[in-house]
Amino acid sequence: MSSELETINLKLGELATAANINELLTDEQSGAVGRKCLEGYQNDRMSRYQWERQMRDAFTLALQIQEEKTFPWEGASNIKHPLITIATLQWASRAYSGLIKAPDIVRCRVVGEDGDGKKAARAVRVSEHMNYQLIEQDEPWEEEHDKLLMTLPIIGSTFIKTTNTVPGNYPKGEHVLSSDLVMDYNARSVASCRRKTHRFNMWGNEIREKVLMGYFTDNDLGDRANEPDFYDPTKSLADKRQGLSKTTEEGPRLTLEQHCYFDFDGDGYEEPYIVTFDLASAKVHQITNRFRHTHTEQSLKTISLSKSIALAKQPAQIEMLQKQLVELRQQKPKVVKIEPNEHFTKYAFIPSPDGGIYDLGFGVLLGPLNRAVDTLINELVDSGKLQNQNSGFIGKGAKIPGGRLRFSFGEWKKVDVAGATLRESIVPLPVSPPSPVLFDLLGVLISYGEKTASVTEAMTGDNPGQNTPAYGWQQMLTQGMAVYSGIFKRVFRAMRSEFRIRYKLNAIYLNPQEYFSISDGKDQKIFQSDYLGDPKDIRPTADPNTVVSEDKTRKIAMIAERAAKQPGYNKPKVERLLLESMQIEDPDELFPLDDKGQPKIKLPPPPDFQLKAMEEQRKTLEADNQKAKDQADTKIASALAEADIELKQAQIVKIYAEAGAIDVKSMTEQLTAQTNRMNVQRQSMKDLGELMGKEKDRKDAASNKGNGGAMGGSSGNGVNQDYSG
Repeated sequence: MSSELETINLKLGELATAANINELLTDEQSGAVGRKCLEGYQNDRMSRYQWERQMRDAFTLALQIQEEKTFPWEGASNIKHPLITIATLQWASRAYSGLIKAPDIVRCRVVGEDGDGKKAARAVRVSEHMNYQLIEQDEPWEEEHDKLLMTLPIIGSTFIKTTNTVPGNYPKGEHVLSSDLVMDYNARSVASCRRKTHRFNMWGNEIREKVLMGYFTDNDLGDRANEPDFYDPTKSLADKRQGLSKTTEEGPRLTLEQHCYFDFDGDGYEEPYIVTFDLASAKVHQITNRFRHTHTEQSLKTISLSKSIALAKQPAQIEMLQKQLVELRQQKPKVVKIEPNEHFTKYAFIPSPDGGIYDLGFGVLLGPLNRAVDTLINELVDSGKLQNQNSGFIGKGAKIPGGRLRFSFGEWKKVDVAGATLRESIVPLPVSPPSPVLFDLLGVLISYGEKTASVTEAMTGDNPGQNTPAYGWQQMLTQGMAVYSGIFKRVFRAMRSEFRIRYKLNAIYLNPQEYFSISDGKDQKIFQSDYLGDPKDIRPTADPNTVVSEDKTRKIAMIAERAAKQPGYNKPKVERLLLESMQIEDPDELFPLDDKGQPKIKLPPPPDFQLKAMEEQRKTLEADNQKAKDQADTKIASALAEADIELKQAQIVKIYAEAGAIDVKSMTEQLTAQTNRMNVQRQSMKDLGELMGKEKDRKDAASNKGNGGAMGGSSGNGVNQDYSG
């Protein structure tokens, strides 16, 4: 076999571009590859033989499979206590609601400075596009993870296979049971494992479709007589649970997809490939590369020379380095490392203490306790059955015919013997009642099993008691969730790795530009270049520090209470966090914020503020009315004073004219001079009054208080006083 593999000598360029490398091999070379892969698969299965037996027992307990017992008698009790089943349901229900929160399942974060906002815009596009892929394009994704979270607590580890081999297509996630992904038990991690074999069934028509589409080689696979038996705990136990049996109809063929390494270019360095072959015939269907990044000796030196050119200052040195760079690029590449595409993500429950690749679940941790509880329950039931069935011995003196003696309800049988003799001839079988010690021991084992699985009364929703304080009950819940929180963080890390694999596949197979529809019905555009950033920017939106959403809501509600009493909090941000923690739909419409994070809908002023404003407006209006009234009174008083002066002047002239004692001309001149003086004085007083009124108006306008009427009144009084004087 090794000699046939050594004859394979293909060019690296062909290996990197061929859709099916198996078409480039001869039949002998392809057969050697298939036999090599089958041998590796069988060796890996042998390394985990003991683990497979443990998984079979774990599924038997978790699926509540009833088995016939012949000891201590045929048909003896065989009850399965649902300890593992309850623990699995409790954990899966909490993890499902805590991890998968559609429509926001994954997000891209912004790292570093972003003055122009380009990083933030890219992060929004990537987040919305990946959520669209998970919810709309890859519709089975959520269902597959629902199965994963139900299986994980039982067997301790399970896998998600993320694939995308067609340009322009989208990544697809598939749940793979640990029983169907065969690896060397001593491998350190999934990424470092040199050989991983995914086994699955393919119907004949599916294989034919692959051949017609050009993906598979057209092989004569023959019959399935040589297909070795393999242990499939999920399928066999599920069929037994549902009462199903295998049909005689030709079923699907067991197909193996092995992620392994081969040296197909003959340079002494093994490259990563995916070999798909049939288990029964070991014939290869397809071989594809899984190259991600290829590092050559020339590429590493090119990077070093490019850095030296950037740092060089002398023209002669720069010219020499550039010449070396041109010569280096003309050399034949020598591969030193090929980074493979990884498609499998392991979800771990509790790490295995022995360092194995497969982790621990409730099936291993609670299996011994569950079996001990089952034994005690069955012994108590069998003891009660013996106590209730009234078996015993019948002596010869009873004179009862041989064979079984059965009674119908209300039936009496006649015997040819006296009653006293009959009583002496019938001896009941001495049977002890069910032991109270076993019953107490049963309670102890169940309680320890519940503590291990964190399924106490408070965790399952039962009332802890009327006298239990609310704070104490909340603390019990918090402590009970400690085990779940640690496991939840491991699942969070695994989901983060899965999303990063999707991110890398989008960078390879996504179209240069695509349009997609987001949740609000708007069309969005995504670029392949958006996925060329660091995959470490991708993470789930779930909170890795809590499992129960009510716990998070309680914390944010406490922050909101503090923000209402203590100044300095960003109250709009607190309000948004509270709405999101309560999983309110469309929080943007319910509590919209502007670009600065402030509420778009301004709050109306409080009622007492409105009352105070109305009172100030009323006082201002009254002051303005009083000012206008005072100004009118001042004008009227001035007009009356002027009329009175003119009247008195006319009266004086009339008196002197009638008397004739005084020269009219001389008197007229005196009166005219006096009148002019009074007019000048009156005009000056009027100007002074207007000037004082304007000054008062200016002060009133500055202080929003009008009191100009009083000043106008004093001006009028001054005129009257001067006239009297």
